[in-house]
Amino acid sequence: VKKRLENETGTQIDVPRPKDKLDHIRVKYRSEESLASLQLRVDRVLASGRQKERPTHFLCIPIYSEEVGRNLNRFRGCCKDIDSRMVQLEIKLHLTVGVLRCFSPSELKRACDTLTTFASKIPYLRKGKPLRAEVRGLEIMNDDPSAAHV
Repeated sequence: VKKRLENETGTQIDVPRPKDKLDHIRVKYRSEESLASLQLRVDRVLASGRQKERPTHFLCIPIYSEEVGRNLNRFRGCCKDIDSRMVQLEIKLHLTVGVLRCFSPSELKRACDTLTTFASKIPYLRKGKPLRAEVRGLEIMNDDPSAAHV
């Protein structure tokens, strides 16, 4: 990848070896355009690589309440053919809002700061009304349906 980036952008990229104990990469470039092109291509390579990595964190909203627990137990009673181990415990019920890929402490801190800022605005956005959501479909977060808990 390094050689291809150098050839396509007319730059030279000097990546230090681990024994060099340097924490930066040196780039030699001919013009501002070649440096901008390198930056764009590096960003694309990194973004593509990040998407291939497994998420490190997930965002969820707990949804357990006594009413939800009663309804879940009623659901279990109606579904005698389903292995009871496949139905999640009431206390673990949640809505997964999204997943994150935080690969450094600074990325995790930035995500936490953003979520804290957003969370403080939720009461204002709801204006004292219950939070309601329509949920359709069901997805599992692994490749083995027998390992899913519904």
